[in-house]
Amino acid sequence: MALKITKSTDTIKVENLKVLVYGQPSSGKTTLSFTSKKALLLDFDNGAYRSGNRGDSVQVDTWSDVVGISEEDLKVYDTIIIDTAGQMLNCISNHIKAHHPNSVKRDGDISIQGYGMLKSIFESYMSKLIAMKKDVIMIAHDREISKEILVNNGYRKTKERVTYIQPDISGGSLQFVKRAMDLMGYISFDGGNRVLDFNPSELTIGKNSAGLPPLNIPNITNTEFEAFLDGVLTRSKEYINQQSLNGKSFFDFKKKISDIESPEMCDALLSEADKLKDEGLKRQVKILLLDKSQELNLAFDKISGKFFQTTQNKEA
Repeated sequence: MALKITKSTDTIKVENLKVLVYGQPSSGKTTLSFTSKKALLLDFDNGAYRSGNRGDSVQVDTWSDVVGISEEDLKVYDTIIIDTAGQMLNCISNHIKAHHPNSVKRDGDISIQGYGMLKSIFESYMSKLIAMKKDVIMIAHDREISKEILVNNGYRKTKERVTYIQPDISGGSLQFVKRAMDLMGYISFDGGNRVLDFNPSELTIGKNSAGLPPLNIPNITNTEFEAFLDGVLTRSKEYINQQSLNGKSFFDFKKKISDIESPEMCDALLSEADKLKDEGLKRQVKILLLDKSQELNLAFDKISGKFFQTTQNKEA
């Protein structure tokens, strides 16, 4: 069977995202998650009742409760909330212990082989939900990790203890969860306001493929709160897809610029570039156009706004 190759000039449209939101208890993570579109909560943490705007949910006791989830089950939902990521992984781990005793160590924890199985089950489940055209929102509690680091204080280095904040997901599981997510955001408090920040920092883990700024979360009584996360996901998809489209447009322009042979062709492409709405893409295209004009010994007349051939000739 021949490979189905996606070329660098092809657009890859993103329709669904995997998002992890974490924060301290009572920061409103579950309530926030229900502001996504047509959401269903897989309640591994048995805490759905604490949500201020609770929607439909599935109470999960064992992995068998949700492993057979089908398109028919989810046909009226657009978003699947997993609460919490840590409890979901514990649930899968318990399933492995019960059905694959050879993957359990003497101390009762799963072995390296068991962790490989855990990773495989988790990634397959995420892929299954995305294949069903669902957005996935994972919730996690936060966890403080204290470490000593060396700090350069001018003439000498000293040890300082720093507290990092990360999702409460144990061991190596955090690494494959991070890799699977498109966005990872931390809920913090700024005075009386909550802030959702997807940007990584020195003290928090983040993932921001959508270029989002720190977002102030409206109060639950505010009408803007009702579809807050739905708006974040919509905005993120638009940004990611525009970046993909810009990449395709850039390579299209690059090919056209390489074929330029005359001042008139330069003028036509400059006019096309001026119509671009994305300023970053417009700047990149004009840089390529300038390089090509210099290669062809063309100059630009600011008065007429057109290129012309200089007297200098490369063959001379």
